[in-house]
Amino acid sequence: MQLSAILLTIATAVMAAPSAEPAAAEPGAIEARAQHLATWWEHAGFSGSSFNSFGDPGVCTNFPAVWNDRFSSARAVAGWKCRVWDNAGCGGNSFGDFTNAGSNFPSLLNDRGSSWRCVRV
Repeated sequence: MQLSAILLTIATAVMAAPSAEPAAAEPGAIEARAQHLATWWEHAGFSGSSFNSFGDPGVCTNFPAVWNDRFSSARAVAGWKCRVWDNAGCGGNSFGDFTNAGSNFPSLLNDRGSSWRCVRV
């Protein structure tokens, strides 16, 4: 009988205890997480094969090997602007700050993009 009373007391205390809430993010903090940020096309004028890139906002991302050095135009998702580099790790020549209106790449970067980064407009 005493064991039942002890177990009942423990169960009641556990159920009445406040649950642990995750810490709230600071106001204005941006949580980085992989999301669709841009679409890249094989040919100028947003034609040919396309690749939807997912990445963390503000983080340099290399194109997968199969898509490296293949793009001629791109369009950022609404609310974002993106830049492309001709070397991995966002190095070398760059072009961009293109938005949802999109852009054809200049000859300097046509079929030479190896990495990209997008940030909020």
